[in-house]
Amino acid sequence: MAVIKLTIKNLDKIKKAFKQAPELAKKRYVIATKLAGEAVRFQMKKEVPKRTRNLMRSIQSKPKGFRVSIGPNLTDAPYAIYVNRGVRSHIRKTAFGRKTKPYTHPGFKKNPFVKRTATKVTPQVNKIFRLTTDKLLKDLTK
Repeated sequence: MAVIKLTIKNLDKIKKAFKQAPELAKKRYVIATKLAGEAVRFQMKKEVPKRTRNLMRSIQSKPKGFRVSIGPNLTDAPYAIYVNRGVRSHIRKTAFGRKTKPYTHPGFKKNPFVKRTATKVTPQVNKIFRLTTDKLLKDLTK
């Protein structure tokens, strides 16, 4: 039986690249996550209704490792949920913290700015992560 001997050139470089791969990948993907979060925040600010600009100003992104929380600060704009989901017609008994005669609030249609944001920004976020992966692979194969 014939014996085939393979020699791998630069084996120590390859081993070194694989040893540093997890730390390098973590660092790159944390940065990519922050970039993606900022892209989503920027798009969401474009999508919100701009009647008073309060809701737009309240949108923030909070990166934490591989996660980013993006959305309105509910302390500054507690009505953001109602804008996004809408409100059905209902009977109100108070207005501005005071009791009043019962009246019918007409409600309002939803303005799904979160869904529009997700739809519009998905290709951009995918591109960020694809470029990050390509750059990481390029660096590891050097």
